Amino acid sequence: APKVDVSSILVISVIVLSVLHYLHKISSYNRAIDYALRVPTYRNQAKAMAEDEGLLHKKFFKGLSKDEQRAAENKILRDIIESKLDIKGGYGKPEWKDILAIQMLTWPFHAGNFAYFHARRFYKYKVMK
Repeated sequence: APKVDVSSILVISVIVLSVLHYLHKISSYNRAIDYALRVPTYRNQAKAMAEDEGLLHKKFFKGLSKDEQRAAENKILRDIIESKLDIKGGYGKPEWKDILAIQMLTWPFHAGNFAYFHARRFYKYKVMK
């Protein structure tokens, strides 16, 4: 049997799982934005906002083919929907703090803060009562 250090396998596994999880979160977020772009209510609201801001003016699309115009309009609408729509839960925008490896590295700090808060609260409200 090959002699392999178990800790290195665990570290590599955590890193690979973290990368896969982050990529999955990005994919979920993009799917949620794409869905919002297909819903007529959100699309019409974003189109109205873009027209109010002057982003969909015809002069910006001069010289572009129909497909390029459609792609540019979708990009503008996507940016507006991303900025205005509040997506939470499993489809929320991924942050670096959500990565498993980062959470594992910061766990002792957060556990210490949790213990300090509850010890101080116990002392303040039970012992010093």
